[in-house]
Amino acid sequence: MMIRLASIVLFLLLPISVAFGGGHSQQAGILNISMKVPDTEVALMDELFAAHEKWIKETHFLSGNEEPVLVSYKVLKSPDFKNPSDPSQGTTGNTIYVLSEVYERPAGLKKHMDLNFPRGPEMRKIIGKYWPTVTFVAFPEVIASYP
Repeated sequence: MMIRLASIVLFLLLPISVAFGGGHSQQAGILNISMKVPDTEVALMDELFAAHEKWIKETHFLSGNEEPVLVSYKVLKSPDFKNPSDPSQGTTGNTIYVLSEVYERPAGLKKHMDLNFPRGPEMRKIIGKYWPTVTFVAFPEVIASYP
């Protein structure tokens, strides 16, 4: 329980670290979150990500100087296969989600975080619930890219 509480507190403090991360020119305005949830949560996750996509389209730009300027937005969903090399072996009963947001500039990701998705508390709650399966990458250093 203590680890879970600490994880939630860490996640809630993310906007503070994001605010500082946006000032580093070598860092990219990229956010990737992946998580594994039980199949019983799929309807909720699909609905949350549909609401998030709608909010993104209403509050983000595809060009210009006003932040956030979004280059790419994707939500990926896949069964969690027992053996990814042989899907015929079936699934684990979990689904993997990956949220990927790429901004033209680090300031775009900072602005995205400042805008606060209205259902953010609900999303943070489910992320906290499944924290051991979550990977969270914000403002990473890009070490290879093509094209």
